[in-house]
Amino acid sequence: MNRQMPGFNGFRGGGFGHLAPALAAGLCLAAAPGAGFAGDALFFKDCAGLPAGAVAPFEVADRLQLALTDNPAAALDHYALGLRLLGALRRPPPDCALAPETGVFCDIVVRMSVAADWRARLTAAELAGALPVPQLAVPMAALAYDPEWPVRQRAIMALGRIGSARSLETLAAVLAMSGEGHWFERESAVQAMGECNNMPGLLAALSDTSEEVRRMAVRHLARQPRFDAKARGAIERARSRETNRTIKAELKSLLDGNHE
Repeated sequence: MNRQMPGFNGFRGGGFGHLAPALAAGLCLAAAPGAGFAGDALFFKDCAGLPAGAVAPFEVADRLQLALTDNPAAALDHYALGLRLLGALRRPPPDCALAPETGVFCDIVVRMSVAADWRARLTAAELAGALPVPQLAVPMAALAYDPEWPVRQRAIMALGRIGSARSLETLAAVLAMSGEGHWFERESAVQAMGECNNMPGLLAALSDTSEEVRRMAVRHLARQPRFDAKARGAIERARSRETNRTIKAELKSLLDGNHE
């Protein structure tokens, strides 16, 4: 069964083809016979004795998508299956022609991102970081304001890996959050901006009220090979108003070590 969210363009034979053997091995061979609801338990049990490449990855993904659709209340089952999927995606397998569909994976992430169980939402954010496609910027933007801090942090980092215009818009909004209680989110936003080399965001973070946020911005700016005149001007202004001696010295080091 293929159930895709509107606007997602799925495909087979490309994109995630390099993930296929790991998906089959991670989701089929590692599954316990009693995992999931009855239908999925039988499915994964049947797969357990087969070679890693014997079950098409898109079939496994479709099955997980079906579980999310037909049993929306089985949060622990979805969470467990999501972790198996995440573990499989983090392995570096060889290429395979039977790639899972992008739309199916996006659908899985979207459904898990609105689950009542925060662990499922956390897994959705982790999956989005492992599969950083532009379609996932919208659900990750919502999770950036999740009630649970671990979910917010993973979603913010996923936005940096996605790196789309929508992602950068959300990261800029997070960076603009005021109040000392939000410096964790702002620090994560700066780290995410560093992931996608967003120079305007990193320079803006030099004006943050939190030393931790400014220090994170300097750390990522130090990875840049050179600065243009506009960037150097922003760094010089930040150095002139900086009150922390260590950060001030690091800003000076940035200027001394980079030339147009």
